[in-house]
Amino acid sequence: MYLVANWLGVRGALALIVLLVLCSCEPILALPTPAYFATYHSYREVEGLLRELARCGWVRLRVIGTTWQGRPIYAVVVGDVGRKPVVLLVGLHHGRELISAQVPLYLAWLLANDPEYRELLGLYSFIVVPVLNPDGYEEAMRNPWHRKNCRPMDDDGDGLVDEDPPEDVDGDGRVALYRSGERWWYEGVDNDGDGRVNEDWVGGVDLNRNYPLAWELGVSATWSQIYRGPAPLSEPESGALASLIEECADRLALVISYHSGARLVLYPWSWSSEEPPDARLLRELGSAYARVAGYRLMQSSRLYFSFGELMDYVYGKYGVPALTIEVYGWALDPRWRMEHELRVGNLTIFKYAFEYFNPSPGGELLEVLRANAAALRAVLLRYAGVLVAGAAGSPALEPWELLRCWRWRREA
Repeated sequence: MYLVANWLGVRGALALIVLLVLCSCEPILALPTPAYFATYHSYREVEGLLRELARCGWVRLRVIGTTWQGRPIYAVVVGDVGRKPVVLLVGLHHGRELISAQVPLYLAWLLANDPEYRELLGLYSFIVVPVLNPDGYEEAMRNPWHRKNCRPMDDDGDGLVDEDPPEDVDGDGRVALYRSGERWWYEGVDNDGDGRVNEDWVGGVDLNRNYPLAWELGVSATWSQIYRGPAPLSEPESGALASLIEECADRLALVISYHSGARLVLYPWSWSSEEPPDARLLRELGSAYARVAGYRLMQSSRLYFSFGELMDYVYGKYGVPALTIEVYGWALDPRWRMEHELRVGNLTIFKYAFEYFNPSPGGELLEVLRANAAALRAVLLRYAGVLVAGAAGSPALEPWELLRCWRWRREA
């Protein structure tokens, strides 16, 4: 190395050392990208992927909190968070929306592996929280209707906790929803012998109704699928994310919360039909994403009013541009649900909860991942100047970095 330093000079030798370190980073996965991301994985397998990602020099893995059931909540930190404006990507508030975890996982993998996406690290850093609700993620593997976290709850007031959830009684790998007239119920048995079925699910609190902004307007009934929780940020998952956001708030350029159920890009507000102060910018960002991904753009409250959401909280408290992306689902297509219902006399049976919220493994899943990756990249390229300038707490960029902003905007 002494001879190399004499020949190259000090700067050249340092550059060579950096190059050797980067080149020594082992491949992230032995399997090619499609082979891994074309299917869904257990949370334990997700943890394995995250540890593989952290083997790259420009990726760090942080544990930002622990769930009710003791599972770690991870944040993947990519790039120079201390200096570059931060793009925060959050997945899986709701257990049954597995695709909402798969998208940020895939994006984290691209940022570590793909030169086209690694180029974004010239302007931005990224914090990816792919699975905010690990307990709900695991519970949804057993009950594909499960939405909330797994805070222990006695929904029926019998002194027992979480003792009577829906179950796959007939062993077909699905949990059916039955409807007869105005009455509806899920497949299961009377586990606690009280004459009722499925009246005490596992958990919990709807994490995307647990943030402070407009929380007081949310649903207070504990049995509701959109139960807001006993207090704002009462849950370890939402509290951990809020602490992370507070930590880097002055450097945040953009926050995206991934969900499923429809194919929409939503911008604030969710709690009010009033236009937000930065409506034009938010619509432009959302429109650019929607155009590439093939989604519809909509103000969130036009879909339905909801209170205590992450998107509203981030934008309302910190003024940071925030979007909710509904990456897949059939909520806006009642014909799909009717086609997948079985009618037996006055009884309607629906068994396709998983497919309602998630693309099928294989080509359909990969198509959704690629569309969302391309859409995010397009937004970050086209609006680089605006987003970088908006992250006021980030150190000033060097002239060559500002030039890259201008070049990327032209390319987009």
